[in-house]
Amino acid sequence: MSRVLLAVAALALAGCTTAITGDAQPAAESALAEFVFRPVLGEPLPAAAGSEANVSRQSRDPDQQKQAAEALDCAKPDPLTGLDDHELPLVTCDAKGDYKYVLGSVIFDGDAISKAEAAQNNDSNGWVLRLTFTAEGTSTWGEYTSTHVQEQVAIVLRTKVLSAPTIQAPILNGVTEISGDFSREDAERLADQLSGR
Repeated sequence: MSRVLLAVAALALAGCTTAITGDAQPAAESALAEFVFRPVLGEPLPAAAGSEANVSRQSRDPDQQKQAAEALDCAKPDPLTGLDDHELPLVTCDAKGDYKYVLGSVIFDGDAISKAEAAQNNDSNGWVLRLTFTAEGTSTWGEYTSTHVQEQVAIVLRTKVLSAPTIQAPILNGVTEISGDFSREDAERLADQLSGR
């Protein structure tokens, strides 16, 4: 797993992520509504081939969540893409298909984000995805990060975990930067995808 930094000004969150590589899916309209933040429940599991048993991936029952994680095959297309219930937990994979996650209900979705853009990382030669929140999103994210320090939060696009950093400090100013193994092209592709360009 790649190391990442999710940072705002001098406040930082550090954790693990997968880089966004490969071709971006074409987006006819803004994908921000499909971009959600969910709490991570437990440790990610290596994405060994699943049994493909027919087990619901959206259950509040921890035993069923465990069975769903064991059955999930990250190498196959996700039939829940665009159909997951934001009110329920979700068992899913990371974007590269290396890890399985059990995630809690959505904290907020892309409607809380007003802008997504690629930017050069001030701390390195790499690139970041910069998210700017709406006033309501800034309030929600500030409250959440203030009360969940040292907990992981998953940043999810179309049911795939893009990043799952650990919150190190409250983020109160409404701007979050996601960095990792992004090339300029990776960051620009994801920003364009989220913005519907």
